[in-house]
Amino acid sequence: LADLFTEPVGDKTLTSTPGKGRAIYVPRVVIPEKSQLGVLPENRRELLDAVRWAASGPLQVEVKAPETVTMSFYVQPSGRRLLHLVNYDERQPVSNIEVVLQQPSENRGASVSMVSPDSDNVQKLSLTQLGRELRFTVPWLEVYSLVVID
Repeated sequence: LADLFTEPVGDKTLTSTPGKGRAIYVPRVVIPEKSQLGVLPENRRELLDAVRWAASGPLQVEVKAPETVTMSFYVQPSGRRLLHLVNYDERQPVSNIEVVLQQPSENRGASVSMVSPDSDNVQKLSLTQLGRELRFTVPWLEVYSLVVID
């Protein structure tokens, strides 16, 4: 992919906008000296910024949570969206996880609910919508929760 860039790839981050796309070259992923399962790259901010730049706009979903939390987002054929949240530090439950979701249209009337094996009930979450942006807060994540957006 080096031919996408006007400069030779090397030790610095490069960006390019060939045709209608965007390409970014990040020279390395910096693994911490004490590497173990779950340890994130030291330059993770640079990697996230590269993804945001390449997206050329807001990401479909952004989750503000500690680094022990991971997510997976899936859209079912019916249009229902599922956000899986996993906290890999079961000793430290997480509260007030902020989620920003880009909707395919300004369709109003979305509802957000959360289910978890850590709780016995389905919890409706309040949300705010501005244009295509939907915002809500997951109040509590012990280990696993599924957020359903209808």
